[in-house]
Amino acid sequence: MNETLKNNTLDQIVNFYQLDDNIGTSGQPEAEQFRDISAAGYEIVLNLALSDSPNAIENENNIISKLNMIYVHVPVDFKTPSPEDLELFFKHMKKHEDKKIFIHCVMNWRVSAFMFLYHTIKCQMPIMEARRHLDAVWQPEPVWQEFIKNALNTYAINPD
Repeated sequence: MNETLKNNTLDQIVNFYQLDDNIGTSGQPEAEQFRDISAAGYEIVLNLALSDSPNAIENENNIISKLNMIYVHVPVDFKTPSPEDLELFFKHMKKHEDKKIFIHCVMNWRVSAFMFLYHTIKCQMPIMEARRHLDAVWQPEPVWQEFIKNALNTYAINPD
């Protein structure tokens, strides 16, 4: 599949955002869109949404497995993201760092916040560069602003 066709297909997924060659993010794909994700060469699908989130797909794990991708589920409550959720996310990102990974939640909001923290904390990406990716998707609401601030503080990263 050529690059233009691939990107146009993935662009149909809610809030799709290509972070780099190996990481794509989005809101909840529809079941048939996982075929496009697989065709684009993704090897891992990491889901940060809850099992009962809006538009959640009950058998997402089976769909992804049948497409020869690995499914990872780190359910993050949108109203109460926790440091433990973030650490588990970091663990899976490290485990699969040599793979092409597609990360989604409901609207790509949890994902964009977690990726901002991953970039700043684990990849030492400058805050302004990481912030550009976050802002391209979402302006975090107060609960998430506080979560991000606390995570940066935990890792002694000055957000200024």
